[in-house]
Amino acid sequence: MNDPRMARKAALFSAAVLLVAMACTCTNPLAGLGGRASGGAIGDYVWLDANGDGNQDNEEKGVPGVEVRLLDETSKTVDSTVTDKDGAYSFAGPEAGTYVVWFIRPDGFEFTLQDTGEDDELDSDARQANGQTDSFAFDGSDMTRDAGLIPSGGPTPVPPKATPKSSATSEATATPEPAADTPIVDLTYHHTVPGQYSEVIIRFSNLAPGQQVPGQVLGPAVDGDGRFTAVGGVDGMCEIRVKIFQFGTYDVDIPSLGSSQAINVTAEEPAGN
Repeated sequence: MNDPRMARKAALFSAAVLLVAMACTCTNPLAGLGGRASGGAIGDYVWLDANGDGNQDNEEKGVPGVEVRLLDETSKTVDSTVTDKDGAYSFAGPEAGTYVVWFIRPDGFEFTLQDTGEDDELDSDARQANGQTDSFAFDGSDMTRDAGLIPSGGPTPVPPKATPKSSATSEATATPEPAADTPIVDLTYHHTVPGQYSEVIIRFSNLAPGQQVPGQVLGPAVDGDGRFTAVGGVDGMCEIRVKIFQFGTYDVDIPSLGSSQAINVTAEEPAGN
């Protein structure tokens, strides 16, 4: 029985090879940059994961018009594209190196479970928090970098089956401490030193005094690795500022709150700042 997913992948690979062959008849844009063109391609597919299990099923469809960026090992965007009418995308002829594929989350959607199942060609490689794949070495052709989307608020992703706890373990589980009011996160940014660096500002309210909430700012260029920890003050408030060094879209990822919010830093000062 023919598998339409495999047919699509074969067609996409053939198209990528054709693009590379066409590119080789022209001036190589990588020449003189100290890199080595691989002659291959990076790409694959963005699809709607209807059952939320993190795997591509025959009846599930591709999602067109999704922006996809290729980041190098310094987190610099080296190429970008959008998925076609079938949800396919590719970057032809990148030089050999270490890369991350960044799927930009469309409004109204979240990312499905990452790296489920046994077939790397049929799972979702995008992290649920920010849409970025794990970094990977490239020196040839890699058409396995997929992302599954689910509508915001549903379906509930179906996690892999967990090993049941023994009764002894269950009885020994400590009673969790009462949770504080749900923290509220407000994002803004400010051009602290125009032309040099700006700051993503993360303001927390409703924290319990002393409550710690770790997170990370992810994007093209952040100070250090962008990690931060908010600590609730006596008034339940806290403000964190993370330096950034170029314009672009930054994700503020706060796993303990199940929150990943995007903020677009532009050349213009935002209204009200």
